[in-house]
Amino acid sequence: MQVEKFALTPASPFPLKLKAYLAERFPLSVNGPAILLMFASAFLVSAQLQGAAVTIVSGRTALGILVLFFFFLRLRISDEHKDVHYDRIVNPDRLVVRGIVTLGELKAVGAFGLAVEVAASWALGPEVFATWVLAAFWSWLMHMEFFVDEWLRARPAIYMLTHMVIIPLLTGFCFQCARPFGPVGAPVGLALFALASVLATASLETARKIRLPADEAPGVESYSSSWGFFPSLGVVGAMQLGSLAILVGLRSALGLGPIFLAAAAVSWGLVVFALARFGVAQDRRLVGKLEKVAALYFMTVHIGLTASLWR
Repeated sequence: MQVEKFALTPASPFPLKLKAYLAERFPLSVNGPAILLMFASAFLVSAQLQGAAVTIVSGRTALGILVLFFFFLRLRISDEHKDVHYDRIVNPDRLVVRGIVTLGELKAVGAFGLAVEVAASWALGPEVFATWVLAAFWSWLMHMEFFVDEWLRARPAIYMLTHMVIIPLLTGFCFQCARPFGPVGAPVGLALFALASVLATASLETARKIRLPADEAPGVESYSSSWGFFPSLGVVGAMQLGSLAILVGLRSALGLGPIFLAAAAVSWGLVVFALARFGVAQDRRLVGKLEKVAALYFMTVHIGLTASLWR
């Protein structure tokens, strides 16, 4: 990808530039499975807790996954617009910063994705569409940084909380795809599962922005610079433990067996071990692997839920 990335010019065919951009900023090999698993697990949890006799292999599911895919792609494109001045300093080799892929081109991709989302969510019914509208509105607020950009960026914890709200909103969209419900018709278990999803996702976001003390630089955003190196590592483990505790509490309602719970617990234990090893060794070569390590728990839980509840 690196050779292809640097061989491109602004005049290169757009499909080639888009392919390189996706490989750099939205790799399908990573985001594709994650989006599929997020949708499948939430869909199946909703069906289980609501007693809905639905199958996940359907045109309805395909439309829901399509909406989720373009929604996350639009979030990435939004980040490109918000962070372009920051990236010019910190990430000068990126395609957008170098002008190979322009913000205008990405805006066109985002507009296409938005059109697909509107059409697909509308086809899924009024409850699903209403949930998508709420999530889309929140994503617009995120794009605008809630009109307090500098204030938010100076407060990483609040910044994360405001941006993580999008996860339960999108999880609610997946819930609605399984069986629509009104504002007060959802089982409490759905809200608890959405919270577990937020914690698991937030742990990945935290791990992504942890750096060694010696590598912290002025103007480069990281949770470790704001909270401290060891506290940031602890936050990753604590978030995943909270997610695991919620799933243990939902085990009876979801019909989760000991194999799933054991696998989730072991994956969390491995993450904690890796975080502790990184904290002790403080090996620069491990920094880039932190997000992948944290993803072990995320992927284990979503794969396990999907396999346990598949119908």
